[in-house]
Amino acid sequence: MSFIVPFLIGIATGALLVIVIGLLKRREAQELARALVAQTQAEKIQDLEAVIQRLKESFESLAANALSNSTSELLKLADQTLKGNLQSGEKDLESKKKLIDQTLDAVSKEIRTVQETIVSLEK
Repeated sequence: MSFIVPFLIGIATGALLVIVIGLLKRREAQELARALVAQTQAEKIQDLEAVIQRLKESFESLAANALSNSTSELLKLADQTLKGNLQSGEKDLESKKKLIDQTLDAVSKEIRTVQETIVSLEK
């Protein structure tokens, strides 16, 4: 019976050690889990920032291409419009020149007629 008390004390001490070790391992596992969660969240944030940066670069590239294309198209349209207006203006100018020439011819004829009339009246 004298060996039973130390045996029971040994069992109690062993059980207590197992409980303490279990609690320490549980705490260690919880800390490890928290660290893994924090690391995973940090990686997700980095991944999201990288995706946002790639989207930003892609959007900037697309916007620059769209602006370049629209500017090019606008310049082509402006050139065509300007050429059309220039041709139309040249036609209008030519027709006005013809009208002025016709009017001058008519006035010249009238002046000649008046001069001839004056000359004939002076005789």
